[in-house]
Amino acid sequence: MNNKKKLPISQKVQHSLLAIVASLAVCLLFLLLFATGGRGEALKSFFILPLTTANGWSEMINAATTFTFIAIGVSVMYQCRQYSLITEGSFLLGACIASLFLLYNNTKPSSFLIVGALFMGAVSGMSAAWVPAQMHAKHGVNVTLSSAIMNFFILQVTTWLLERFMADPLQTETVSFSIPERMRLPEILRFPMVRVGTLFAIAAGIIAYLVLYRTRRGYEVRMVGASQNLATYVGLSSAGIVMFSQIFAGAMAGLGGAIQMMGIAPRYTWDGVFSNIGFAGIIVALLVNCNPAWVPLSALLFGYLTTGGLFLEQNTGISQGLGGLAQAMILLFLFAFRYISKKYPAGLPFMQKLVRHTTDTGEVEPK
Repeated sequence: MNNKKKLPISQKVQHSLLAIVASLAVCLLFLLLFATGGRGEALKSFFILPLTTANGWSEMINAATTFTFIAIGVSVMYQCRQYSLITEGSFLLGACIASLFLLYNNTKPSSFLIVGALFMGAVSGMSAAWVPAQMHAKHGVNVTLSSAIMNFFILQVTTWLLERFMADPLQTETVSFSIPERMRLPEILRFPMVRVGTLFAIAAGIIAYLVLYRTRRGYEVRMVGASQNLATYVGLSSAGIVMFSQIFAGAMAGLGGAIQMMGIAPRYTWDGVFSNIGFAGIIVALLVNCNPAWVPLSALLFGYLTTGGLFLEQNTGISQGLGGLAQAMILLFLFAFRYISKKYPAGLPFMQKLVRHTTDTGEVEPK
């Protein structure tokens, strides 16, 4: 009797893995075709150095920390089927208000400044998310449209605050004064440089997972996401749950913005431009099907791509935008494979062939 089992690889996991591989393959092809001045150096800078240098790991982990906070909020919000874009605005506002708080209270004790900045960042993010959430829950305004408008408003407000109250006149670009080291989160590792904010991000992922899948509130969030009409019919306060999911996402993004300014970015620099960190956080969440438990791993992948692009520009002069392009291609391929799966409901043929010949022990059956 054959007791061998099939390897439980779901279609969504297949699509995510294929999207990552396809995106990296396109980056490889791009460098082989266009890095004519030194293909070897370009490939090494983008693919190898982030994994083999202390500075690379520092950059990767720091980028992943910020992505994690935003993606955790997005995961809860999108599981409630609230497709808001407010995480970008919440991140900017949280980072800006936290920077203002730190720079204008520099005579206060470090412990007060750190706790206060984290609190201000989270509250600012919540405030930004409250407006489109309220408009949607109470008045039925499309949350995607209202959050995009809110993001533009926040961008103008933060730009004015930077130029009016924080701009360093000694710098050639419009950036804030440098945030002193004593106002930054404590280090837990020096080489690579990792601060306590990374532990906060991992803890946030675990807590969000437990809340979403092990508590009544999490069940309500997922139930409203499955069918808001049914949730209302069985007595749930759909409007309140919708508000909760979006405000939670805003708080996480705002907290990520504060942590960005307390150990990752030396100055507030977003003068009239979006950070794009919020949009990257959305892709991080979508890649793992909005499951907070897997968000830190997905965020580390995106940190790897960001760091690879940075090293590529430093060592070869090729734009670091290749890292951002790789992130965008992951989303593009992810949607493409999910579309293709409609034609192959049982999964892509060659992936299913691999699954059929794989046992639960990971050994490949002989044909």
